[in-house]
Amino acid sequence: MKKLILLFLLMTTSVYAEESNIPELAPFVNTKAIYGKGHFKWFLFDVYDGILFCDAKTWSMDTNFALSLHYTRAISSEQFVKTSLEEMDKIQPLTQDERNKYQDYLHRIMPSVKEGDRITSLYIKNKGIKIYYNTGLYGEISDDIFARRFLAIWFSEKTSAPDFRNSLLHLAK
Repeated sequence: MKKLILLFLLMTTSVYAEESNIPELAPFVNTKAIYGKGHFKWFLFDVYDGILFCDAKTWSMDTNFALSLHYTRAISSEQFVKTSLEEMDKIQPLTQDERNKYQDYLHRIMPSVKEGDRITSLYIKNKGIKIYYNTGLYGEISDDIFARRFLAIWFSEKTSAPDFRNSLLHLAK
């Protein structure tokens, strides 16, 4: 039993050590500065674990930050695009032009994932968003309005995942 507990501790320690040291983010955000962590479930299904990196004392969309999501199940690129557009529209209705433009953007930056993959969204204030798939840059969009609307999926007060948001931002439930 002691060996099993030790193995579990070693495994979880190494995962969090890796998560808190993402080298591609270093020029933009201190990856030692873990602001918050959360776990997202959809009904009974585990979907991802998230870590928010932010240098600021208090998180806001007025500073650089990164949201790293570690997937516990496979999700297709098409499902990402569809769900992202639905969530963005719930938070703030999209015009047809915005929907078309954002759908194109999402197709460019959202890969399909399998269990164990990581997608990290790096928000660079007033410059847009860079998406990293596992350890490499997958895509970037220099439209700051899109970046803010996309990230509102997790950070808006109107998010459909309030418990996840609250965990990331250390807010009371």
